[in-house]
Amino acid sequence: MILFFHYPAEKVDENHEIDDETTFLDLYIFDFMRFIAISFFVSLFFMIACREEEKGMKPLDLTPYGLPMSILAPDSTEVSIKEYPFMRNINIRKDEHFHIELFELESNHNDPVSEKQRQMTAMKKSPKFLEILKEYDNGFVYSKKLDSTSIDYDFRLVEYLGDKQLIFQSGVMTSFSLEDIEQMVKAIKAPAEH
Repeated sequence: MILFFHYPAEKVDENHEIDDETTFLDLYIFDFMRFIAISFFVSLFFMIACREEEKGMKPLDLTPYGLPMSILAPDSTEVSIKEYPFMRNINIRKDEHFHIELFELESNHNDPVSEKQRQMTAMKKSPKFLEILKEYDNGFVYSKKLDSTSIDYDFRLVEYLGDKQLIFQSGVMTSFSLEDIEQMVKAIKAPAEH
């Protein structure tokens, strides 16, 4: 779609020159209106482009796995569970770009902020830890060293469901880009935001 903007006809003479009576304010208002219209269409384009990026992500109901919640996940995502005496390990995996590991533990408190701080303190003690890149009320994204030349990214998000504490992180056997990590965090947080 192409938009053409013309200066109002009553302000332009037959030689296509702006009338001397035209004020600077008239020109400024016209340019401002053109700026607003162009900004609107550029914003609309970016909103559509961002939506296109989320295509392929759909709600994944975790109720059949004992968790009354959902996250966004790519189509054909596989869910597997390992039961331990003190916790459950739930893996939500599509491919090397989407693998969320969820640890479900019994909990007698409901304080995501202090649990986030505990998780952050533990991560900072790791010799592979580099830096916290982004913080949320209930979690954070961080970078870590894989080896002397490679950087990996990971996250922690803490949620509570009744007497269950849920700790989300990326799959431990895979290396992820920052974009992969941000997509997984968004997949977990998006259903909760609606």
